[in-house]
Amino acid sequence: MKAPELRTGIMELARAKLVASRDIHSRYDTFSPAARLAVLDVQLSLDFEPRREKVQIEEAGLVESHMRFAYSIPDHREYLRSGYPSEPFLPSCCQQLWTWKTQNPLLVVETLTNILETGLLDRGELG
Repeated sequence: MKAPELRTGIMELARAKLVASRDIHSRYDTFSPAARLAVLDVQLSLDFEPRREKVQIEEAGLVESHMRFAYSIPDHREYLRSGYPSEPFLPSCCQQLWTWKTQNPLLVVETLTNILETGLLDRGELG
């Protein structure tokens, strides 16, 4: 296998793991809201509101299935601190987001609107 083919294979694997699906070329609307959130989260480094139980569950799901890293968990285990590292996931995310934006140019706005309506973001991020 040549280097460009290997690089493409690695990037597709990273994209598949990020969206938790082997079929990375499917229409964006076939992916779960969590997969869309994960792709956007890699791009924007979203800061979740840790005090809400719904957010804690969503964030734990991103850690479990969408390659988000758990950086720390306090002793009380009421929430966790997590995020996405900048490399090597960012390039694969850019490709996935570009693929989805060709299908729906308003995807980013729609996804952000949904995130804001569900209260997932820390209030400091809303100002």
